[in-house]
Amino acid sequence: MRALTVVPLRAGSAAVTDMPEPELGPGELLVEGVALGVCGTDREIMDGEYGWAFCRNGRYTERGIKEIHGYGSERWTVEADYAIKLDPALEPVGMLMEPTSVVAKAWDQIERIGSRAYFAPERVFVTGAGPIGLLAARRPTSSSRPPACPRSCSTRWSTTRPPASCA
Repeated sequence: MRALTVVPLRAGSAAVTDMPEPELGPGELLVEGVALGVCGTDREIMDGEYGWAFCRNGRYTERGIKEIHGYGSERWTVEADYAIKLDPALEPVGMLMEPTSVVAKAWDQIERIGSRAYFAPERVFVTGAGPIGLLAARRPTSSSRPPACPRSCSTRWSTTRPPASCA
């Protein structure tokens, strides 16, 4: 089976290599990938950087980032409890399921923290132009207004695509 591999913290080590087939454990599903997307964190890892370390004590695992193989292979296993079957009609956007779940969790945390604030937070600052950053910037606000256009552009856009001047 082919897989995109890297040697951790070694720039330029990304390669497509032959790997052993995954072994199916109890309660796991065998998944066959159809497409692969590369995000900003993936690029950082391929550049020999670590990516985003979200746990200060280092006691965590994350596929493709820390201690567990990622999804850059033809096949992998996943615990059945963590698998979501997508309608085949969603195949063109199915790769957005994971970054969308990250954004949903982040917004939930923002709203929980904001609800405890002594003031009423009205804005957030989103950095990064990868899938997570773009999805976070596109999240509808409570007043249903689209977010401001990035950079210095003052134009606002519809919920489907930014104007050419902001692309």
